[in-house]
Amino acid sequence: MMFPKEPSTLSSSECIEACLRCMVTCQDVAILFLEKGMKGSARLSLDCAEICDLCATLCAKNAECLPDICAICEDICAACAEQCRLHEKQAEPCKVCAIACEACAEECARACA
Repeated sequence: MMFPKEPSTLSSSECIEACLRCMVTCQDVAILFLEKGMKGSARLSLDCAEICDLCATLCAKNAECLPDICAICEDICAACAEQCRLHEKQAEPCKVCAIACEACAEECARACA
């Protein structure tokens, strides 16, 4: 039976914090998108929030599937950041979300490299 390697405490905690920060900002911006009738944008933001929640949980447990989940999280965060950058001039929460998503994507890449 194989056991996962011991997590790198520093990179794990930074990744968890980035994922949780991204999750909260994505949830906030999804509400804004829904209020503006932008269902597709809201859906992507909520998908990003959910994968960030999952990634933070699995990172805390140092799950064997973590590299795969981190890669997915990185991709979804990048897509969400790109979407939010399109609206950042009209709404400050979009700018905050884009920054959080970019930071999360970077941390996921670093933590699971």
